Amino acid sequence: MRDDEGREGDGISISTAVAAAQCPVRVHLDARYPVQKKTSLKYTICRQISAHLGDSPDSDFIWDEVRAICPGAGLENRKYLESCLSRCLEGGPWPSAKALDVMVRSHALNTYGLVDKVCDGEPAFFIVRAAPAPPAGLYRADRLRVAGCLLCLREMEGAEIQAGGVEYIESGTFRACTVQPIDKRRFLHGLAMAKKAAGGAAPVKPPGAPCRTCRHQDRCCPPATRLSDLL
Repeated sequence: MRDDEGREGDGISISTAVAAAQCPVRVHLDARYPVQKKTSLKYTICRQISAHLGDSPDSDFIWDEVRAICPGAGLENRKYLESCLSRCLEGGPWPSAKALDVMVRSHALNTYGLVDKVCDGEPAFFIVRAAPAPPAGLYRADRLRVAGCLLCLREMEGAEIQAGGVEYIESGTFRACTVQPIDKRRFLHGLAMAKKAAGGAAPVKPPGAPCRTCRHQDRCCPPATRLSDLL
């Protein structure tokens, strides 16, 4: 899912709320030290594969689409496409899409995002990930993304949607997720933290924050200064 395509004044993106649920300090530092966001080639490949699953995917046709989107795609990217598609075709059946790249929004919560695939029935939508699937279920961050998208779609559709899902294209599998109250609470807490950070409030790092994978590790947790360095 890419949910950074909103306009100024749209509110807090789902991905920002998810990041804040993990660590609001990261969101605060992202705003102070922004980097240009790019859609990875791997995601583009997985997204185009996903668009054709549930039908009769043709690798040459998908590759032509990838090259149209990313002209710099090369041999290694083609190999990645073939590997992912092969795994996907071994599994299945895959859910068919009734709509792709759907912007979702909750005016009540002032949040928005972009869902990769909307389907009939349940699960009502899927998010595409260019990452290996976890041994079981979904990654915690993915559960929160699904919860955020579900809350937006419920408001938009006026329907009691119960489940979404994630397609882990690299592993050739998809996982359904019935959103639980705790998932909604965690997402709403992250959304509240993100709004506070956007308002200038100084956030506090929570226990268990994913510091090792954070690009702000040195800014947030600078190396301890030795006494000898001060003398």
